[in-house]
Amino acid sequence: MATRLYSIQQLNPFTSLGTWTLTQASNLIELVKTPANDTSVLTFEIPRDLHGSAVNVSGISAVAVHYVVATASLDAAPTVTVNKVTMNASTKAISRAAVSNTLTFAGTNTVGTAAGTYVANIAFAAAAAALDESSAYTVEVTFNGAATGALKVGAVEVTYV
Repeated sequence: MATRLYSIQQLNPFTSLGTWTLTQASNLIELVKTPANDTSVLTFEIPRDLHGSAVNVSGISAVAVHYVVATASLDAAPTVTVNKVTMNASTKAISRAAVSNTLTFAGTNTVGTAAGTYVANIAFAAAAAALDESSAYTVEVTFNGAATGALKVGAVEVTYV
C-alpha cells in the first residue's frame, strides 16, 4: 500500500457553478471558490499510478480531499460521488457506473460544514476500485456554499493498493 499526495492543480479539476480560481500564496496552490450561496461540484480524475514511482499498484482503497471552509459555514455537508468510466475494448463505447464508497470527515467537526479545516475521507471496498488500462475513476465533491463563506481545496491524497 502506498499513499500519494497530489496538489489540486496536478489533477486538472473541473468545477461547476460559482467562481473558482487557482491561487498560490506562501508556496501553497489552492483552488478557491468565492463566497456564493450556491451548490458547486468539483470533479477530478484519480491518477492511475504513482507518477513514475517504482511501486506497482492494482487498485485504490481511499481518497482524501483536503479543504478549508473560510468565514461562514457551508449550508450542508459535502457529498461525494465516485464513478468508474470504462471503455469497451471492441466497440470503444464509454460507460459510467457508480462506485460504492463511505464518506467521513475529519477536522473542525464530523460533518465538514463549520468554518475550519477538513479532510473528506472516501473509502472503497477492496474490490471496488481495481485499476486497469481501459478504465478511470472520477470523484465529484458537491459543496453547498454559504452566501458569505469562501471555500479552498488544496490537496488530494490517494491510497493505492
